[in-house]
Amino acid sequence: SPSTHARNVMSNSILLDLSGVGFEKQPNLLRKSLLEMRDKGKYWKEAKDANLLGHEFVGGEIAELIDNFDRPAESVVGKIWNATKRLPGKAYQGAEQWFKLAKFIDEREGGATIKEAAEQAEKWLFNYQKVSPFVQAARRSPIGIPFLTFTAKSIPRVLETAVENPLRLYKYKVMFDAIENVAQERLGI
Repeated sequence: SPSTHARNVMSNSILLDLSGVGFEKQPNLLRKSLLEMRDKGKYWKEAKDANLLGHEFVGGEIAELIDNFDRPAESVVGKIWNATKRLPGKAYQGAEQWFKLAKFIDEREGGATIKEAAEQAEKWLFNYQKVSPFVQAARRSPIGIPFLTFTAKSIPRVLETAVENPLRLYKYKVMFDAIENVAQERLGI
C-alpha cells in the first residue's frame, strides 16, 4: 500500500540520517543513487560486485510471507492474483536498494574502500537475510512476528547513535514534542 511504502522511505531516510548522512545531503545523494541504478553506473556495479544489493527486506521477510500464501493457480484469476501480490514487493525492494546504494555512494565519495562502503551500507540499511538464529526461528514460527528483523537490526543502530552522537536522536524528540504541542493547542487536548 502507499502508506507502507511511505513508511519504508521514511525509515530508510531516518536510518541514513542516524548513519551520518543528514537530511540536507540526502536529496542530492538519493538522486545520484537513482541515476546509478538506472544507468548501472560505477557505484552500482561496485555495490553489486560487493554483494551489497539483493538482500533487502522483500528478499528476506516479505518473500517468505508471500511464499506461505502462494498456491498453484487453477485459473487465470488465480495466476493474476499470484503475480500482483509480488508487485508491491518489487517497489519495496527498489526503495531498499535505492537508500542502501545512497549510503554506499556517500561512503565511497568520503574515501572508503568498496569493502568498507558496503559494510557501512549494510550495517545501517541491513541485509535482512543475515539474522541471528533466534530471529530466524521466530520469522519461521507459525505465529510469525511481522517486522521482527527490522526491529532486531534497527535497535542496535539507534543505541549506537544514542551513545556516539545523541544529538542525531534528540532532534526527533524535539520534533515530536513540537508536533504534540501544536496538536494539543489546535485540538484543545
